[in-house]
Amino acid sequence: MAFIFFPKARNRDIYGTKKKEGSSLHEKKAREFDDPTILVADESEEFRDNLIRELQARGYNCLIAEDGKQASYGYLEKMPDIAVLGIDIGKKGDGMLAAMEILSKRSEAEVIILTNENSTITKNEECIGIEFFISKNNSLQKIVNSICAVWNLKKSSCRLIAR
Repeated sequence: MAFIFFPKARNRDIYGTKKKEGSSLHEKKAREFDDPTILVADESEEFRDNLIRELQARGYNCLIAEDGKQASYGYLEKMPDIAVLGIDIGKKGDGMLAAMEILSKRSEAEVIILTNENSTITKNEECIGIEFFISKNNSLQKIVNSICAVWNLKKSSCRLIAR
């Protein structure tokens, strides 16, 4: 199985200035939250590439998987911060199977499911630990904003626990 790692486009802060590398332990811990990695798996190559391009423009590192097996293996191997899985990657329902496998081995994982207009979400999906569902009917910007909101939520809750 091959995973493609797309490093973020640049090492810059939100103002466009080059980030300074600190040497203190506190600064190193803070940088862990500055370089989030997102695994993206979707059946549409065009959508996947556009999503990765938008996420990289916002400073995220991206991993790509082409099917559910690659997604679950890649998540457990590389441990990205968030997995964004199309509900039907590869075979019908493959995204849900990958999410269930990831969550069964790592219950604290953040998994976002991208749904289609034909997708039906049941209470079972919520019971296995998937909290975030985003419709692909939304604009790409809304999808990216939603992914960023999940990251910000995770980042703030991790910092609260660490304090």
